[in-house]
Amino acid sequence: FQFAIRYLCLSEDFFFILKEVIVPPHLRHTPIPVQFICATKPLRITNKASLRVCTSFIVYAANCYIKSMNLKSATSSNVKIFLSAEEDAEKRLDQFLAENVDFSRTFLQKLIKSAKVRVDGKSISKVAYHLREYQEVSLEIPEPAVLHTLPENIPLDILYEDDDVIVISKPAGMVVHPDETYSSGTLVNALLHYLGTEKLSGIGGVKRPGIVHRLDKDTSGVLIVAKNDKAHRHLSREISERRVTKIYKALVFGKIKNDEFSIDSPITRDTEHRKKMKVSAKKDARNALTHCTLERIFEQPLSSLLTVQIVTGRTHQIRVHLASVGFPVAGDSLYGNETLNTKFFKDFPISRMFLHAESLQILLPNGKQKVFTAPFPQDLERTLEMLMYSEIR
Repeated sequence: FQFAIRYLCLSEDFFFILKEVIVPPHLRHTPIPVQFICATKPLRITNKASLRVCTSFIVYAANCYIKSMNLKSATSSNVKIFLSAEEDAEKRLDQFLAENVDFSRTFLQKLIKSAKVRVDGKSISKVAYHLREYQEVSLEIPEPAVLHTLPENIPLDILYEDDDVIVISKPAGMVVHPDETYSSGTLVNALLHYLGTEKLSGIGGVKRPGIVHRLDKDTSGVLIVAKNDKAHRHLSREISERRVTKIYKALVFGKIKNDEFSIDSPITRDTEHRKKMKVSAKKDARNALTHCTLERIFEQPLSSLLTVQIVTGRTHQIRVHLASVGFPVAGDSLYGNETLNTKFFKDFPISRMFLHAESLQILLPNGKQKVFTAPFPQDLERTLEMLMYSEIR
């Protein structure tokens, strides 16, 4: 009723009907049904049946009024209020919000877990909470925190730039954003110096301004960054709805027999080793799909060069998936073979894993479909040249 009053007070006709409804206290919290009956005369609520008739009309009228005014929500400076419709019944809370606001689902899930979302006035911290019809959902959007990350004059290899995005070829060894271990020398530090503190999207938070996806520290290659909030929301939506094509090159230990294969295995955090992820059949594991194409096979060491496309973007996905089927990425210290890695680093001019984000195809905020490609860095190029002497396929 409070939600209905908030809107219907703007319309004398609707408000007149509302004033003629008398509801005893013991019935005021009865769930609202999916019905529509027009009240033509004053009603006195004496039982749940008559309550259903009247509340159905009031809430239906409120919903129609909102739609007629082209409003999706009531909005204050940092609070948005929505009314779930009949078709929203049984939807997850995070899904409902993602359909109504221009924020990524991941960001909305963080707000839910941070007690920034209420349903019918009650704080909900469960992202998988299922809505009913005609529930009031309020979303509090926190003010951006003060940015403490400092700009640093670090050279950037820029592949593309416009008013909305900047595309970087990230070198191996560079962390994307500051964390508890790395407070400087990151891509964000470099971007803040190049663009200025006011020219990066703030949606990612104070530690990750503009960052819509990441590459591991020792992975080189293409990475796109948002320069404003509108671009951030667009890129996040493209990524979350899997309309982005990400292609990697990976060298793995072992001889792969199939020209093409896919790994469709859920991934979750390894509870025994918190820095690692693992393939798991548990409920908390997230779906992960990786497609691989065999390019070359080498004898010294016995290894295979793969073109890899990730459909999902889970943490360490390529590394975890390939290691899970017995073909760890060469040089991977976290998931790989220590003995093979030691010899690999000794025999070749490389000191990190052989994994490179080669290309990224994405629809930009300006409506243009683009493919960005980052050539092999020198260490991978030289390593591949040496491997070619022992190529057996």
